[in-house]
Amino acid sequence: MVGTVGLQLTIPLYEGGRVQATVRDATARYEMARERLDGVRRQIERDVRTAYLNARTNYARIGSTNEEVRSLEMVTTERKKSFALGVSTVVDVLVAQQRLLKARSDQSKARYDYIRELTNLRMRAGALTMQDIAEMDGCSARISCTSPRGESAWT
Repeated sequence: MVGTVGLQLTIPLYEGGRVQATVRDATARYEMARERLDGVRRQIERDVRTAYLNARTNYARIGSTNEEVRSLEMVTTERKKSFALGVSTVVDVLVAQQRLLKARSDQSKARYDYIRELTNLRMRAGALTMQDIAEMDGCSARISCTSPRGESAWT
């Protein structure tokens, strides 16, 4: 029995730098992807820092507006007493009440802004949960809220 076996092998003698060009191309793509990743990471860090600072600022605003409301409540009470004694006019009482109403409005806005920024912070940090959303819903109904540092936002 006679048989033949054949084998054909093709080895290019000259590739013209195709292998090196492919390696350089892959390396360049890797570097571009790494730079994009670093850029996104820096953007996320910047967004989280900004959200944290905004939350702290709005938390501080809650404290200052609480003090303003307390002060204007006392002023309004004193104006009413003065009016009852005939020392001041009804216009003085109305101006005091108007200032108190504006302060209460500012207080509510500060609380809303704080809740919004705290939610934004948690979202940007990737830590927003359904429990957080329920807590924020409770905050808008004047249930105890805490600052980014764990302090109560309501006094």
